[in-house]
Amino acid sequence: KEESTADENAQTVDHYDSDKEPSNIGGDARLHWNIDPLLSFSDWKIELSVIKDGTKSESRTYNVHKSILAVGSRRSEYFARIFYNDNFGEIKQCTSMINLRKAA
Repeated sequence: KEESTADENAQTVDHYDSDKEPSNIGGDARLHWNIDPLLSFSDWKIELSVIKDGTKSESRTYNVHKSILAVGSRRSEYFARIFYNDNFGEIKQCTSMINLRKAA
């Protein structure tokens, strides 16, 4: 059986053209929930909906990063439990759907 080294499997980038980098993610851009998830490399979504009189009245999607949510001293225990336990249905969709009831 032939073994390959890491160098044999590495991809080579001949030229990086920073002019082709999307302007909203370069230089001093800040990570933000409404950046296109493909550009920010976010790996999880939080869909937050407000329910009023049994009907969804408002909805917003936050594109987030699992490592930010679940690691470190400011982590969310809720998300850490989801990410470390593959029994939750949310894992397959990479999305948490949270419904809030609007007070009268």
